[in-house]
Parts: sequence; C-alpha cells; structure tokens
Amino acid sequence: MKLLTAITTIFLCLPALAAAVDIHPLCIEEMIPLHSPASEKSASVDLKACSEKYKSYPFSKEGHWQAVWSKSQMKEEPEDESIPVYSSYSLIGGMENNQVLLQQVVNYGGSGTFTFAMLVEGISLSQNQQHAKTLKMRNSFPGGDRCLGGIHDLTITSPNSVTVSRNITTAELMRYGQSKKAAQSISAGLPDCAICCIGTAQENWTLDGKTKLVSVSLAPRERSNGESRKTKCLYDLLRGEDDVRLELTKEDLASLQQEYINQCLKQGSAYIQ
Repeated sequence: MKLLTAITTIFLCLPALAAAVDIHPLCIEEMIPLHSPASEKSASVDLKACSEKYKSYPFSKEGHWQAVWSKSQMKEEPEDESIPVYSSYSLIGGMENNQVLLQQVVNYGGSGTFTFAMLVEGISLSQNQQHAKTLKMRNSFPGGDRCLGGIHDLTITSPNSVTVSRNITTAELMRYGQSKKAAQSISAGLPDCAICCIGTAQENWTLDGKTKLVSVSLAPRERSNGESRKTKCLYDLLRGEDDVRLELTKEDLASLQQEYINQCLKQGSAYIQ
C-alpha cells in the first residue's frame, strides 16, 4: 500500500506533457514563394511570432495533421490585404533528417487554387511534443493551379522518396520530357488551361532533386464540337481501334508523342490548322 501511494505521489508530481502548439495555415504559407516570383517570402518562420501575428485570424483543425483557414471565417475584413482568402495544409508524414512532408492548398482571391508540397524541419508529428521555435522549409516540390501541375496526391514510398500525382493538361501530356524547343512546337494549339485536365502524371521524387516519371493516367473524354483539329487527332490516337488508352507507361507516352508528331503535325496533314 505504501509503495502504491509513493508511485501515485510521484506520478502526480510529474509535469504534464505540453501539447504541440497549433500551426496556423498562414504561417506555413509564409515560408515559400508559391506562385509569384515577386513574392517576398522567407524560407523559415518564427512560430511564436507568427502565431501571435495571426491570433485574431481563426482557423479550424481537422485532427492533429490538418488545418484550414478561410477568409469567410473572419467577422471583419483582414487588415493585411496580401494574405490569401484560403489556406490549408495536410501533414503527410515524416521523412529522413527529421523532415516532415506536407501539402498546401492556397487561393489568393481569383479563380486559381494552387497546390504545393514541401519538406519542413521543426514540425512535431506527436500531439504531446512541441514544435521547434523556428520552422524551416528545406525543400519544395513543383505544384500549380489545378490542371496546370496541381498536386492531386502524395505518398511517401521511403525515407527519402515520394510518389506524386500531378494534374496535367493535353498540352503538358505532349511536351512532357521534351526539350524546351520541341515542347513548345509539339504542344502548340492543344488545350493548356487550369480547367483542361486530361489526367495525372505519377512521378517519383527523391530528396536529392531527382524526378522520374512512373506512369500517366488519363481520364475518359467525350468528343466536343469545339476541339481543334490537332486535339481531335490526338484523341483519335488515344482512342485507338478498340478503346481509349487510360494508362500509359513512360515508354507508351514517348511512343504516343512520336505518333502525334508523325500523324498530327506532319506537313500536309489534314489535322494541321
């Protein structure tokens, strides 16, 4: 009984574990230039100072690993007009060197919704452990506005590699892997807008900056009267004799690009505008 009392006393005297400070989505947004080269962002953020800065900007949490801020949650117009109207992040998981992979979604008030991925040092994945005083962005991965490279999905495949699914347009499908000069020529006249998705490209990214195409998944498409001749020609190639080709390997894509060049861009082709 005395032993039990002693253990209970010791337990009660232990300091309670401090829960990790909630990271405001706008603090994540501050770390890197997202889509504007002129944007004055830093590669690190003082978490305490940033939390104080946005203390009157309420945000919601969806569990420990997700948070959302929306301008619609504000009762009054924000004083800082440069902040986005929407910003959210999802912590994907831990990688080597105590880095955490996260995905960010942000909208600055226009029609564009941008998605990005980054590696951040200083984030605790445990609810019972504090984050570091300073969060540091160690690496970022290309993303974009919806069909223009927006990140659809992220999966950690090893401590130093990630499989990324990015939205692509018809034009991007044809210029993927091409030289800059060839890419401009081969993709001219094909749909290339933020709502012109033709599918997704699955890529393997390593932390040393290497990127490798794994496959391409295409969405079924219906014919449209507004399609250009080049677009119709490409879709005819995709449709083939039996069915639409919905999954392409890296080799399949290279063959498709060559078919498109030979049959849709060759001099005298009925498809050239």
